Amino acid sequence: METSLKKPKAYLFDVDGTLTDPEAKKVVRVELFEELVERLQENSFVGLNTGRSIDFVEKEIIQPLMGYLPKNDLLQHLCVIGEIGAVQVTFDSAGKATKMIDAEFTVPAVVNEKIKFLLAKPDFSELMFLDKTKEAMCSIELMPGKKVSEFREPQQKLISIIANLLVEMKLNDTYMVEGTRIAIDIYSKKLGKALGAQKFVDFIDSNNNHFKTIVCFGDSPLDYDMHEYFLRAGLQSQFVFVGEKELLKDKDQQNVVYGSQLFDAGVLAFLEAEN
Repeated sequence: METSLKKPKAYLFDVDGTLTDPEAKKVVRVELFEELVERLQENSFVGLNTGRSIDFVEKEIIQPLMGYLPKNDLLQHLCVIGEIGAVQVTFDSAGKATKMIDAEFTVPAVVNEKIKFLLAKPDFSELMFLDKTKEAMCSIELMPGKKVSEFREPQQKLISIIANLLVEMKLNDTYMVEGTRIAIDIYSKKLGKALGAQKFVDFIDSNNNHFKTIVCFGDSPLDYDMHEYFLRAGLQSQFVFVGEKELLKDKDQQNVVYGSQLFDAGVLAFLEAEN
């Protein structure tokens, strides 16, 4: 669906499959860094809203991005929301980061221990690993070098086992398990991409900027929650979806734009065409 939004003053990006290549797990289209810097230089606000840990984002996005910045004070308009809303990082005029963690959302340590035991089993041990950089969530990831197609069947099997485990532990009312393209996440039901979107709006408001338009990017139906939140908040939101089109067939198509290409290639094409 085409729209005629004015050039936005805020951009919110999912990370996996949107800025990074879903299997390489890093930014392979370095032109994306140039596009992000260009928007920061225009005093636009840029946010990253991801299930990834802050450690991952710092290594794969922030550190490379800083190599493209003419000055570090541009980072003042960047906000990183990790672990689908549980962890947030902002930057001061010197580029120094401040991290905030919502402890109420942390998955109990006993759950992590049980997941470690499950991952030692032959069905999973050669395909997945536990992300030890997570500070609130519990995440199981596809190993580097493995194909997404290899992951789907054992992923569904493990999700079912974990769901039953949460029921047995009487934690299913508080925590949930969900699969993404390359991971399995266990997290508080209070977390989600909508919470990350809310925190991004709060960050912009804290900078005394009363923006009205925003573009958000994603490759999963879960990312649609960002767009839905912005619309409910009365903002003029455009959702650029770079996943397979059929994934959104049951969603309201208001201001949804489908990328000309899938994943990071589609995001880059959109940003370049916007200039």
